[in-house]
Amino acid sequence: MPLKEGDNALLVNWCELTVSRPDGKVVYKNAFATNHSITDNILSLLFYTLLERLDQKYELLRSHLPTRKTFFNDLRALIRYLYFESWDHLLTFMFEGLELEIPPNTS
Repeated sequence: MPLKEGDNALLVNWCELTVSRPDGKVVYKNAFATNHSITDNILSLLFYTLLERLDQKYELLRSHLPTRKTFFNDLRALIRYLYFESWDHLLTFMFEGLELEIPPNTS
């Protein structure tokens, strides 16, 4: 998208993300413009950032695993062979498998 009107406007790629509760209340909003192509890797970094800020279970699991690579390798293996009803169900399964205490006030 052009940053301004006119033939000589600088073209950028734009990415915007808004996270809302079911009642419509916005709990997170972010946007950025870049001259880099918005690729799956760039979007995955944005997703990691959201998980780290908004998902307490994810944050705690990550703190108990040595690297992000370990976490995602474990995740990949689990979802290849097992069915989980939701993201929360998957994370709870991982907590139980690692014998970690599930944090209070998380669904």
